[in-house]
Amino acid sequence: MAIRRTFRGGIHPDDHKDFTSSLSIQDMPAPDRVVLPLRQHLGAPAKAVVQVGQRVAVGQVVGEATGFVSAPVHASIAGEVTAIAKYRHPGGFLAESVVIEARDAAPEGDESPWPPEPFRMPGASHDYGSMDAEHIRSLIRNAGIVGMGGAAFPTAVKLSPPKGKKVELLIINGAECEPFLTCDHRCMLEETDKIVHGVKILMRALGVSSAIIGIEDNKPDAIAVMTKAFAGVLGVTVATCKVKYPQGGEKQLIKALTGREVPPPPGLPLDVGIVVQNVGTAARVAEAVMDGITFYERTITLSGSQIAKPANVRVRLGTMLGDVLEFCGGLKADPAKVIMGGPMMGVSLSDLDVPVVKGTSGFLFFDGLAAAELEAGPCLRCGRCVDICPLRLRPAEIAQFIEAGDLDGAEAMHVRECMECGSCSYICPANRWLVQLFRIAKAKLNERKK
Repeated sequence: MAIRRTFRGGIHPDDHKDFTSSLSIQDMPAPDRVVLPLRQHLGAPAKAVVQVGQRVAVGQVVGEATGFVSAPVHASIAGEVTAIAKYRHPGGFLAESVVIEARDAAPEGDESPWPPEPFRMPGASHDYGSMDAEHIRSLIRNAGIVGMGGAAFPTAVKLSPPKGKKVELLIINGAECEPFLTCDHRCMLEETDKIVHGVKILMRALGVSSAIIGIEDNKPDAIAVMTKAFAGVLGVTVATCKVKYPQGGEKQLIKALTGREVPPPPGLPLDVGIVVQNVGTAARVAEAVMDGITFYERTITLSGSQIAKPANVRVRLGTMLGDVLEFCGGLKADPAKVIMGGPMMGVSLSDLDVPVVKGTSGFLFFDGLAAAELEAGPCLRCGRCVDICPLRLRPAEIAQFIEAGDLDGAEAMHVRECMECGSCSYICPANRWLVQLFRIAKAKLNERKK
């Protein structure tokens, strides 16, 4: 029996994967209109390089990166740029966005074929074994690829360790520990060859000879498929992890698979010689480096008690949530809560008028029973939040400082280190809103720095 790896702490919520884990990825037809925020990644927002009225091809750059930690944005449909303005971002803020509407024909007098052929980056090749690391990073950077596990950190930056930092190991994250979400699971089953090539390319870009793919054991079919696919790939192993949340966190997966502990912030996985990439990211890397395809579509999960037909769907970035819902048969009834992402770390949405972005892993639709707000009581000093905190923080004590208005005390108790996984709020028998308090405290501490 395979060794099941894990980390200290964590919780065991019902995974609710059965809604969609057996459902193959559906390809949603290109919509008639997309809204592409220029901020779809951590770091500096992209800058629009198109004008209203301009015709664009699928995959063409519409927003260029504006710094080292940034990523370009590409057209996801062929059509005409009809607006460049601020639109609602699913993260809850307004973001400068490029709006493209599909067109049936080229402008009058223009005899060029329409729609034009999708854009492909020059320099891509299936012979990636002969590419140097910088060329690989350049293709990944120009493709606009970011981490698809939720953080949306520009992938090329992760592949460019600073001087003095040596990478020894690549970890591929196939844990997908958030309840309900199954897009990574289906990616491992349906895009296996792309993941294999993507892992090889990432290893070449980093100059490492070893990689570990971590998958939780509630995905036995994915473990079997990936183990078979990598059987002949030197230096790559597939490791089985126990089902536990938040196993997909970088620090927790590193601890589970290697025993190494990433130092507290500003410590990074690089400090222990490791780079972590998501399985979906690896597949997109293969498309970019081998075929010159830019990042303009991704797979998302739609699930929850209120959606008519739960699904895993491949959609164009910028597609409005309402259009995706229509493709999936709509809702059974008005949901009491809509969440982008998983129920533990996802973001609640106030309406459905938001686009799919690079970091969107799914949308969940819940009825009133599932979304009921529990009344918070006083701390019982039971210590459960301390026992399960994956970062070994003391959530109850941090919360007491915040409630007393003592931000300095909360900072001294390392509130900034909190990864906002929500485990403490989940386990608290008094239903205290711990992670929400920590988010407020961190926001106020950041305001004091400005």
